[in-house]
Amino acid sequence: MRLRLRSWGEESGGGGAERTVLLVHGLASDSGTWEAVAPRIARLGYRVLAPDLRGHGRSPRGYYSPRALADDLCQTLPVGAALALGHSVGAAVLSLAAGALAPRRLGYAEPYWDIDAVSELPDASSANRLMAVTPERIAAQHPTWPERIVAAEAAARARWDPRTMVDLHAHDMPRIPGRTPAPSLVLRAGIPGVAPELDERELARRGFEVVTLPGAGHLLHHDEPEGFMAVLGAWLGSGGHTGGTGEDARGTGAHAAR
Repeated sequence: MRLRLRSWGEESGGGGAERTVLLVHGLASDSGTWEAVAPRIARLGYRVLAPDLRGHGRSPRGYYSPRALADDLCQTLPVGAALALGHSVGAAVLSLAAGALAPRRLGYAEPYWDIDAVSELPDASSANRLMAVTPERIAAQHPTWPERIVAAEAAARARWDPRTMVDLHAHDMPRIPGRTPAPSLVLRAGIPGVAPELDERELARRGFEVVTLPGAGHLLHHDEPEGFMAVLGAWLGSGGHTGGTGEDARGTGAHAAR
């Protein structure tokens, strides 16, 4: 399935895929919810491409297995991007597509690698009720978010197909993917939320670097956009290494685990 794409930045005449960043949203979001960070990445000289996953935004509906969503990414996105980054369920789906997309670097923000956890939401109506759809409810839950981000999340949640949650819970997924095919960063929220717990030692053994944003919740690119961008900018500029040990030297409060 070909997905609807949103883009930021100019298409590079000479850089091609190596100056492209791919962003994959999570469940009940869409490409517009990257608005807090995508323009900033574009200002670093990258073209940013963000799809609406099937069942989200303006992409078609269908059957929602993790593999089907991953195949959509492979049919829609360019191979060899500078960075491919996914959030939550988008991170889990990206991990299945990473080998085919072959980005130079990978990023997983609050990865939802244990899809079976959503089995607590067994039907579409209960899933829909649990999502705060109106801007007023979202703003009350997240008082620090700018109005434009609240509006983007409300629009995304009004368009998503809650059947995605029902279908995805029927498919198990490895808690941690196999050894990563490219330098890979895992961004974790310091405030516990809905994402499954991860074994950081096992992640490190498989080649992942783990960085935590202490003041952020699950939607860490909304909660801490400055810290998120500081870590991401370092990752992009370093060839796949944040350079942090212990407390982060950039003053964001982020810290890296080895």
